[in-house]
Amino acid sequence: MGKQLVLVGGGHAHLTVLTKVNEFIAKGHSVTLVSPVTHHYYSGMGPGMLSQIYSPQEVRFHIKKMVEDRGGTFVHARAVGIDPEAGALRLDDGGELKYDAISFNTGSGIPDDNFAQAENVYPVKPIVNLLRAQKAIIDRIKTSTPDILVVGAGPAGIELAGNLHRLVTKNGGRANIKILAGSGVMNHFPEKVQRLTLESFRNRNIQVINSYLEKAQGNQAILPNGEAIKFDFIFPAIGVQPYPIFKGSGLP
Repeated sequence: MGKQLVLVGGGHAHLTVLTKVNEFIAKGHSVTLVSPVTHHYYSGMGPGMLSQIYSPQEVRFHIKKMVEDRGGTFVHARAVGIDPEAGALRLDDGGELKYDAISFNTGSGIPDDNFAQAENVYPVKPIVNLLRAQKAIIDRIKTSTPDILVVGAGPAGIELAGNLHRLVTKNGGRANIKILAGSGVMNHFPEKVQRLTLESFRNRNIQVINSYLEKAQGNQAILPNGEAIKFDFIFPAIGVQPYPIFKGSGLP
C-alpha cells in the first residue's frame, strides 16, 4: 500500500524532490506540497529584484505547477501545527493532512517583537516582501522624498540599503536612506570590507547610525538613548529565527 508524503514549503531543500514527484507517484505513493504561496523566491536574488536588476519572473520558481505537472497535489495553505503522534499536519484553513512521511522546508523568519507596533514594515523574509516594498516606494517617490530605514548592517542590511538607493535613483526619485548599524557596519568581516562598504555608502549619501534599535512604534524608530528617528518605510535585517510551527509540536 502506498504511503503519503507531505512536503511543507517549496524552498530550495525541496526543489530536487519536486522534480521527482512523478517517480514517487509511479511507485504508488501520494505526494502533497503545502505552501501559503504558489511561487518560491530565491533569496540570493531578492535585493536585486528590489532594485529591478531582475524581474520577479527571473528569481522565482512556480512550485504549484512543478508538483501538479508531475501528478502531485498542491494545498494552498499555511501549516500551523504538528501532531506527530497522530501523523497529522494542521493548516490555517482549519483542515488537517495525514502523513506517513513529512519534510519541512519552511524557511526562517525575522524576529518581529520590536516591530509589532510599527507601520510600513518590510522584513527581508519572505523575499516576496521586497516586491511589495518596491511597488510602494516607486509610488511614494512620485510625490515626496521618503525616509527609508534599514535595521541591521550585516550582509543583508547593506545589500538592501544599496539596492534601495538604486531603486530610487533608477526611477528618478529621491529618498533619505539610513541604516542602523548596531556596533558597526559588517563588523564580523575584514577591515577592508568595512572600509569599502562605508565608502560606498558615503558616495550614495546613505547615512550610517551606529546604534541598536530599542523598538519601532508608528513611524518612529526609538533608540536606546531615547532618540527617535522618523521613517516612512522600515526594513528589519536583524538575523533570522526558526519557523514557529515547531514550538509546542512535541518534536525534539
